[in-house]
Amino acid sequence: MSVNFENSVKKVILMEGGFNDIKEDRGGATNYGISLNFLRSTGVDIDGDGDIDWVDIKNLTESEAIALYKEYFWNEQYDNLPREIAEKVFTVGVNMGTRIGIKLLQRALNSMGSSLSEDGSIGPKTVEEARHYNSNKLLIHYVDKQLDYYIAIVKNRPEQIKFLRGWKNRSLECLK
Repeated sequence: MSVNFENSVKKVILMEGGFNDIKEDRGGATNYGISLNFLRSTGVDIDGDGDIDWVDIKNLTESEAIALYKEYFWNEQYDNLPREIAEKVFTVGVNMGTRIGIKLLQRALNSMGSSLSEDGSIGPKTVEEARHYNSNKLLIHYVDKQLDYYIAIVKNRPEQIKFLRGWKNRSLECLK
């Protein structure tokens, strides 16, 4: 495992915590940040009983969650990013999906003067641009784009407002 992944996944595990099943959470039950909807999309049956349900999420171990993060959320290009940026893109990808995490990086870079396609796909050009800028300044721009995204979610689905405070805290964590 890469150093960037090890550091990033530790933060995610700490940030996401253990099992919860909040009715309004569109992802369904979660454990270590792995949601039921995501687990179903992978076809991984944790308890091997032939169905993927909340019991699979409840029984998910930390090491199984880490393996899922490595396989489905970590992009090898993250190892070429500055550590702080890799961690941010990864943690946002866990929360919103990897494509959105990368799109927000591209959007932040564009707000700083780059001219990237905001396609949610990370390659050498996005990595090169991310390495070009001061990481702290890039994080500030990234957080701004992340907050805009969360606010747009609440505007489109007002019932999600109950999550906004936690989302804001999550966004700002990297600036502390």
